Amino acid sequence: MPADKPKTPRPPTRKRWRMPTGTFVQLWNDAINRDAENDWREFVLACWAVFSTTPSNQEVLVAEGFTNTGPDAAYEWLSEKAYAKATTIRRKLKKETGTIVMLPHGYRDRPGRKKAEVRLSWHEIAAMFTP
Repeated sequence: MPADKPKTPRPPTRKRWRMPTGTFVQLWNDAINRDAENDWREFVLACWAVFSTTPSNQEVLVAEGFTNTGPDAAYEWLSEKAYAKATTIRRKLKKETGTIVMLPHGYRDRPGRKKAEVRLSWHEIAAMFTP
């Protein structure tokens, strides 16, 4: 029988930013029921107002060294996290129930992972292919 290998210690688990789905979807629904150009920004800042106050998320902010709590910094920090969660929910809703849910207006103008990247609309992409 082979000797047991000594267990190597695992690095500490990285804390994750938590946004409970029920609350997240309520904020999302409120945002899409308004009709404004900056709904995405308002949605992300509403998520920040609700979720940044929880103790576990406060630990994440401290661990990541986030100290600027101004709205612009909060928006840039949380926008991609909110987009990732929303697109996952959209994809699963469409697959499981056939329900199609829109994202709040302005999500295409959110700050992306690459600052220099310009987001193009489908109309702009189509115009590139037509002479």
